[in-house]
Amino acid sequence: TEKAKQNLEGIANVEVEHMNLTESATIVAFTEKFNASGRPLHLLINNAGIMWTPLQRDGRGYESQFATNHLGHFQLTANLWEALKKANGARVVNVSSSAHHTSPIHFNDVNYNHKEYDKFEAYGQSKTANVLFTVELDKRAQPFGVRSFAIHPGLIMATNLSRSLTFEDFVAIGAVHPDGTPN
Repeated sequence: TEKAKQNLEGIANVEVEHMNLTESATIVAFTEKFNASGRPLHLLINNAGIMWTPLQRDGRGYESQFATNHLGHFQLTANLWEALKKANGARVVNVSSSAHHTSPIHFNDVNYNHKEYDKFEAYGQSKTANVLFTVELDKRAQPFGVRSFAIHPGLIMATNLSRSLTFEDFVAIGAVHPDGTPN
């Protein structure tokens, strides 16, 4: 929250609120507050996410990448549905990744309760969920004037999104050569 406040300082009409996508109660608190304002929501960008993390679970037992990257955004969007409809032309943008090509959703064990955890596969399935959610939301929302889009932001090395990766991981995903030079 503090980092967001610093980065957004000086930009007019920006409000910063705390929300943790792995904590359902914070999503409910945020959406109840926003919905109580009665304002329409013209643009929802589901951008928060984690990537290639060690196995962690949220308080409900869901694998953390799936919980953060998909379930949290799904709940947020669903809880803001009336505000989106009220905008008469709202857009929902889900920040996905080309990593959705690396894994389907493993519906029989989405949380890695039985199979060995693979951080790359888990991230891929969370991004596949983003894309599938986007396609279905767009289909169902168009009659209400709401459109949904998924985007791939590219591989951006200058963020801390990949903070859980080792140098060997960067080589394995093709981001750098074994000598450390960019690929």
